[in-house]
Amino acid sequence: MKLNIDYFSGAGNLFTAVDNKNYRLKKDDFAKFAEILSSENSVTKVKTEGIVVLNPAENADFDVWFFNPDGTSGMMCGNGGRCAIKFALLQKYLAEDTKQVSFSMNDKLYSGTLNENDITIFFQAPTKISNLIKITINDKEIEGRYIDVGTDHFVVKTNEINEIDIIDIGKKIRFHQKFVPFGVNANFYSLIDESTLQIRTYERGVEAETAACGTGAIATALTYHTISNKSKIKLIPKSSSILEVEIFKENDHIKKISLKGMAEKIGENTISI
Repeated sequence: MKLNIDYFSGAGNLFTAVDNKNYRLKKDDFAKFAEILSSENSVTKVKTEGIVVLNPAENADFDVWFFNPDGTSGMMCGNGGRCAIKFALLQKYLAEDTKQVSFSMNDKLYSGTLNENDITIFFQAPTKISNLIKITINDKEIEGRYIDVGTDHFVVKTNEINEIDIIDIGKKIRFHQKFVPFGVNANFYSLIDESTLQIRTYERGVEAETAACGTGAIATALTYHTISNKSKIKLIPKSSSILEVEIFKENDHIKKISLKGMAEKIGENTISI
């Protein structure tokens, strides 16, 4: 079977996108072929970091299935969701002049806005922000926060962000006994100025450092918010494509969070599965 696929970049995060409206494949099919769909190709030149699948929806503009390259699913992907909005516009799930969007992912409803390639998603308050947690990696104590924003992250502040061996340390955090059985995404950040952070992320399911991570940016912004009380934070990932997070509070409680950044189509292809 041949699939027409598109490739998208969400702040440098690369995704394979499939409109399942006519194929009507099952989730298990995409999980089975995730490795093929995310493989190195002539458009991106490297493996993509996730698979975004669009489906029609009854109670939203469209529904999104997201898969990691290893076939795992069930987690929220912030940059994947933003690319899904752009993809839905191109696939005519949305009218050309659409500015407000609703979509479902993992049985949760999300909203978003479009401004050409500048796309924003709104998240509900995190389900968990831990106190500081100490774990031991390579005989050294590391301190960070566990945060769940639809995908779970462990966030660590560092003054040596460019020197970190993120493959080694990130992988050991990802599989640390503290976070069994599912593991966790590992994020590291440092301050550029009082409202701008540099961020690096080792992603579970990709099992590598990614060019950017939307939910990682949110988790990192929330971590920084706990010590700075800043509500508008810019984050610079490995790709250098800026992500902006805004935290909205009411009576000192987080009500919602926005994630804003670039999302654009970079090419298309046909793959046999």
